[in-house]
Amino acid sequence: MRVRVDNYLQFLKKNHNKYNIIFLYGYNDGLVNLLFRDTINILGVDENNPFLVSKIDASQLKENPSILNDNLSTMSMFGEKRFVLLNLLYFTFSKATEKTIIDNLNHPKNDNFVLVIKAGNLSSQSSLIRKLQTSNNCILTPCYEDEPNNIKNKIRNLFDKYSLVFPRDFLSTFVKKFSPNSLINERELEKLENLFLSNTKITESLLLSFITNNEEINFNKIINCCLSGNPKDSLLYFDNIFENSGSNIGIIRQFGNHLRVIEKLILLNKNGISLKDATNEIKPPIFFKNIPTITHQCTLWNLKNINITLKRLIQLELKCKKTIYPEKTLISQFILSTSSLANKK
Repeated sequence: MRVRVDNYLQFLKKNHNKYNIIFLYGYNDGLVNLLFRDTINILGVDENNPFLVSKIDASQLKENPSILNDNLSTMSMFGEKRFVLLNLLYFTFSKATEKTIIDNLNHPKNDNFVLVIKAGNLSSQSSLIRKLQTSNNCILTPCYEDEPNNIKNKIRNLFDKYSLVFPRDFLSTFVKKFSPNSLINERELEKLENLFLSNTKITESLLLSFITNNEEINFNKIINCCLSGNPKDSLLYFDNIFENSGSNIGIIRQFGNHLRVIEKLILLNKNGISLKDATNEIKPPIFFKNIPTITHQCTLWNLKNINITLKRLIQLELKCKKTIYPEKTLISQFILSTSSLANKK
């Protein structure tokens, strides 16, 4: 059953005992993470209880497709409901992965479980989406960009709470400093409330200087600038988003996903399909706003350099997990070296 994002939490509170599957997905990874967190709280999941909670990520599912079925089939010692948390965010779905999930859901050995899945964007024509949105046992909620009106309402409510009054034109300007990413906006609003608590004189200029200019700053902005050969802007966006980022490993994996899309488009183009037609054929689909940029990137990259960069990304993730060097330094160095490859065909 498809549930709108603005109705999701209220719907879940009233109906969480009626469904075994919750699927949160979409471009807005910040919103996906926020709803996932709230879902865990509403369901009362103790993530530290290994007897009732299983956590599976994309690499585990890929290496061992039966792991999902094993966890869904496991009975708890006292007959309590088990929770399976499947993290597929920053993972590019293949038909094989979709089939693995569908097969596991088609033949559960018991129904005393709740499976909560978070994922990136999937086409409405995806076999997994088609399966879940027609299921009577699933809540399906797509998460797209944080709407300006939604942000504006939250800011207005915060102003009202502290009896602050500003002109309508200022509010429209102020909203533009916020991000399409809901998680970043939540943190900015928390910073804003702390400012109101600690200051008695709040001015327009103070507000404009206090909030990071998050307009259109997200992982895609960093990646697109880098892969278009623009390291200066890419590093600027990365510096602005770094402290607010939910996962810096996430940006590394999203770099890989983006490069694989370029790789697929180049291969289709080599087989005689125009880049314009290729962008319509590729799965998962490319967000229409990104098509001009990614088409241009296909003219800047070749398969050899893509392969080199994908190997560097594997090394970068390992370094970020194990090395003593700061993640910010390592990722910044990667952005600099990678952007220089964009023009070297």
